[in-house]
Amino acid sequence: MSLPRFSAEASLYKTSESYRLTTKFGLPPIFPELFETVEFETVESACDRYAKGSVQHNDWQLKQNCGYKGSEWNSDYQYHYKWCMRGDNLKFTSNIFRKRQKAIARCICIPYAKNAVKQNDDNIKLGCGYSGSRWSSDFDHHYGWCARGGGNIIESGSWQVFKSDRENDLSKCKDKFCDNYAKVSIAQNQENKSKSCGFSGPKWSSDYNHHFKWCLSNWERTASEVKSRKIALSQ
Repeated sequence: MSLPRFSAEASLYKTSESYRLTTKFGLPPIFPELFETVEFETVESACDRYAKGSVQHNDWQLKQNCGYKGSEWNSDYQYHYKWCMRGDNLKFTSNIFRKRQKAIARCICIPYAKNAVKQNDDNIKLGCGYSGSRWSSDFDHHYGWCARGGGNIIESGSWQVFKSDRENDLSKCKDKFCDNYAKVSIAQNQENKSKSCGFSGPKWSSDYNHHFKWCLSNWERTASEVKSRKIALSQ
């Protein structure tokens, strides 16, 4: 008796600098060699592979702080092996295995997909112009890639790499955005002075660093700031 073989196909998930080869599985992959069909496999061999995979599952969920508890979630190889060997339990291992895989995917992939959507929304609002498969506001697109095991998400942490890559790209874009905001703010304050309007306070300053640093953490408010100063100067 043997556990089922998971079919896989190569796919590409584009990054800003290169293409990373990923593997699509129906569920997050974990050491594919543990689940390849072995002709005339013994129950002992099948349960050995099941127990090893079960331990790896729990190690992953602990690493990601998923918080799963219960007898199915532990790193005791002997516990999983003996359970599998007992009675007809081997026939239940496939469903249990898939259940744990889906649970880990939910733990990792829901937050990942939400963050990816937020990052692309920021990309659009900032006018960065980033595009491609990594830059999408489609939650299902990002969740699907993650849950299918893109780049062996659990083992390699590729989901963290893509999240970090997008964040680095946004940081570069935000620097350019805030550089422009700071220059516009200074120009508006120079107009304030040349017209002797008398406006003062933090928003009326010729300090480039002041405006730039404020923008980095408040960039979504910059349009209203520029508009309010423009209105004040026109009166």
